[in-house]
Amino acid sequence: MKKLTLIAIVIFVSCTVAVAQPRAIGGRLSYSIGASYQHGFGEKNMLQADLDLLGYWYGGQATITYNWIIPIKEWNIGTFNAFAGGGVGGGYKWGLQVSNINYPWGLELFTRNRYGFVGLAANGGVEFNFQFGLQLSAEWRPLFALRFYENENRDIDFYVGGLYKSAVALGVRYRLGK
Repeated sequence: MKKLTLIAIVIFVSCTVAVAQPRAIGGRLSYSIGASYQHGFGEKNMLQADLDLLGYWYGGQATITYNWIIPIKEWNIGTFNAFAGGGVGGGYKWGLQVSNINYPWGLELFTRNRYGFVGLAANGGVEFNFQFGLQLSAEWRPLFALRFYENENRDIDFYVGGLYKSAVALGVRYRLGK
C-alpha cells in the first residue's frame, strides 16, 4: 500500500509540474498525418516532437527539433510568431512500387521497396496563438537523411540522398499552460 501511495504521489507531482509548463499538443497535416507536441522553455524557445504516419506509403517517421521563437506582432485576439530550428529525424517505409521489370514467367507489376532513414532535420514556419488556446501554424521541415536498404542477400546498403523529404504542413494544436 505504501508503494502504491508513493507511486500515486510521484505521478501527481509529475503531472502538476508538466501542466505548469507552457506547451501545445495537436496534429500536423501534409503528405503525412501525425501527432505533434511542443514544450516551451521560456518565452523564446521550444522543443517540438512529431510522430507522422506517412501517406501513399506504409511507414512512420519521428522528428524532434529545438526551435527559437521570434515574436512578430501581438493583437487583441492573439500573437503572431515565427520560429526556426533544427534537430534529428528518422523512420521506416515499406510498400509496393510499380515496376516494369520483365521476368521469364511474365510481367512483374509490383516490387517491394522497404528502407529506413535517419538524418538531420530543419524546421521553420509561422504560428498564430489565439487567446483561448488554439494555435494554427504553417511550417516547413526538410530532412537531410541517410537511407539504408535491405538487399536480396539481407545485407544493408547505405545511400546518401541529400535532401530526403521536404513538405509544408498545417499544424493545429491546443496550448496548455500560458
